[in-house]
Amino acid sequence: MIRPMIILATILSMVMSSTLLKAADAPTILLILRDPFPQYIDTMLTKEVSVMKSMLENASFKVVVATTDGLPIKGSTVTLTPNLKLSDVKVDD
Repeated sequence: MIRPMIILATILSMVMSSTLLKAADAPTILLILRDPFPQYIDTMLTKEVSVMKSMLENASFKVVVATTDGLPIKGSTVTLTPNLKLSDVKVDD
């Protein structure tokens, strides 16, 4: 139930982004990743996180990735290095 809601929110934000981008610089989106389960790490990185990140970047958003510990998430084929540790996130940014 949560995935369809996230996809719908992403699509709506992409549609609305064309108006926002004409008026200002690219808005920043914070992508917060939870600690992955080892058996699903490759699926999460390749089919969920990478797809969502590329969709947002193609819609001219700046994507900032945060994890709880700030350490890279390594799968067997993909490694994702977060931009921030979750405790370092500033809401004003």
